[in-house]
Amino acid sequence: MSSHPLYLGDFTTETLGTLLSGPLPVVVLVPVGSVEPHGPHLPLRTDTIIGESAAQRAAEKLDKREIKALVGPSIPYGVTRFAEGFAGAISVPESALVGFLHAVVSGYLEAGFAHVCLVNNHLEPAHDAAVRQSIEGIVPGRASIASPLTRRHARTRGSRRAWTSAARVCAATKSPPAATTPASSTGRSRAA
Repeated sequence: MSSHPLYLGDFTTETLGTLLSGPLPVVVLVPVGSVEPHGPHLPLRTDTIIGESAAQRAAEKLDKREIKALVGPSIPYGVTRFAEGFAGAISVPESALVGFLHAVVSGYLEAGFAHVCLVNNHLEPAHDAAVRQSIEGIVPGRASIASPLTRRHARTRGSRRAWTSAARVCAATKSPPAATTPASSTGRSRAA
């Protein structure tokens, strides 16, 4: 296992340059999330927190296999139309997200990274499509999309999905749950 830092932002230009010019290819995992409400019990950056945690776990596992993997700075904004009208829902147009993500991926590749993986945790269909579209035109094998959520999880409804997100955020932040719990099947919040 290597002794290099896990987070790209912790490198100096010299230490990163040394790593990129070394004998092994370097991969960067870039968490992509959203700023949107997830009920009264979770922060607006829930999707970003879960994506960061998934990217960190993946980088640690890759490092144990002697694959140099770094976690890049998160991209916390996305297409968030489903939550429109709720406080804290910040959405960007698909075209803006596609262009921005494509530029970020291209920038990493031009800087010497061998591969860029966008770790998407926000599964709103328009957002997911924009993330996937963002790597079109990139040389095959140089960029990919990963999602820590399964299709089964994306189809869950109501309280079960809220509890799953709450558990993932608590695990990622190593913090106890908030004072309120997810909405019950009746749609009302209850005290913890």
